[in-house]
Amino acid sequence: MRYLILNADDCGYCPEENRAVLELLEAGLITSTSLLTAAPDSDAAAKALAAKGFPCGIHLAVTCDSDRQRWKPLSKAKSLSDASGLFVSGDARVCIARRADVREELEAQLQWMQRKGLSPDHADAHGTALYGLNGRRFFLDVFDFCKMHHLPFRFPRGLHFAEEFTGHKLPGPLRFLVNGVLREAESRGLLLPDNVSSNPWNVERIGTLESLRNYYYKELELAEDGVTEMFLHPAYPAPERGPEWKKREWEREILESGCLLEKAKRLGIQLISWGQFAEMRGYEARCSQEH
Repeated sequence: MRYLILNADDCGYCPEENRAVLELLEAGLITSTSLLTAAPDSDAAAKALAAKGFPCGIHLAVTCDSDRQRWKPLSKAKSLSDASGLFVSGDARVCIARRADVREELEAQLQWMQRKGLSPDHADAHGTALYGLNGRRFFLDVFDFCKMHHLPFRFPRGLHFAEEFTGHKLPGPLRFLVNGVLREAESRGLLLPDNVSSNPWNVERIGTLESLRNYYYKELELAEDGVTEMFLHPAYPAPERGPEWKKREWEREILESGCLLEKAKRLGIQLISWGQFAEMRGYEARCSQEH
């Protein structure tokens, strides 16, 4: 049986993102979102999510996207910020951070959500730093955090997403590294999706809304048995954010049309939320027995 979690990332990023995600949740056109707690509009998003009782995860971040939009850590972890007290931009620049500071920041972001009346149903990461692609083993801190708080985490058991992200089949050494990370997650008993899907291309390579939609159609057609999480970044227009923002506008239009839900239904793929995934695999019951 094939299952699909349709998730909208980056809720809290900005008003244009918040509006799109909340409207999609209200219309039942996505099954989940993840809240970027460090972003400037996270407070407004958290209030709206709590008021409606929408399911959401925690979108963990230890960097910001660019020097134009800087985010402030929610902890006092000094090695994650520069002299201005803000996150550095770019995953490579955070490689000097102390792992203890990473753990402190993850806990601060969760506590912030809880104070807003939200209990995340999963965790995922913004950028690649927390997945270890900058050479640091921050993923171990994320895995320990998820184990402690019984949170499923976005890390696919299969290699499809990694190969889409890099644009080629992974060579042996990289496969060995990815499988090593997976073993660390499994050794902690974490609940992981079988597959993950998202378009990794820029606007120039995508070309048109139609080609982006066809990409996601193909991903649904290729979905294997088990649980696939497909995540997009829907938003309303924000011209000041540059040409790459168009991809987010296209993803909003695709989700708003309901075409992905229709395609999944035609293919016999069942839509579920992260919470339903955990229930289906008996994750909460298993975690309770362990404690």
